[in-house]
Amino acid sequence: TKYSGLTMKPTFSKMGVEEYTVEVGAKVDNFRMKVVESEYSSEYAKDTVVRPVTIGMELEGNVIRPAECVASLGTEEEIKAAEEVEGVIEEDAAKEA
Repeated sequence: TKYSGLTMKPTFSKMGVEEYTVEVGAKVDNFRMKVVESEYSSEYAKDTVVRPVTIGMELEGNVIRPAECVASLGTEEEIKAAEEVEGVIEEDAAKEA
């Protein structure tokens, strides 16, 4: 027997399971969302939903399956600046050792 979301959806509904999705621009919530991909974005800040991928499922507010999404890494310039600062800190630590 092949199971699909279409045949299971009425059963889940009878059990009180509800679907939810994530909103573009929302802050990533690791409890309710699973980040499946990350990409640079000049439009969205770091750790912000760029786009939803799959819906999530919950029962009485308890997450059964997190919604999947693509999250922003921030801009490439922000990442490069953070890496440069981290490199300087590591160099200073190595000099002190």
